[in-house]
Amino acid sequence: MTAAQAESGDPDRGEAGTAQRFVRTGLELLDLEASEAEIAVIEAADRVYRPVIERLLEAELDGVDPERGTDMSRPPA
Repeated sequence: MTAAQAESGDPDRGEAGTAQRFVRTGLELLDLEASEAEIAVIEAADRVYRPVIERLLEAELDGVDPERGTDMSRPPA
């Protein structure tokens, strides 16, 4: 795959196309419609937050006990 294909946003080519297909399929499964502008915002948010989400998933926190007495108005202890 070439860089041009990855950046093209073509639903059948590259990473951008894969992300767009993922978004559209998810919306379709939920029976939701979105404009091109709304899809662009979803994709931008994904680009910002995806790396952080990936790191959290890779951290393997399954065995970590939750913090006791959690107060959501304060940062973690």
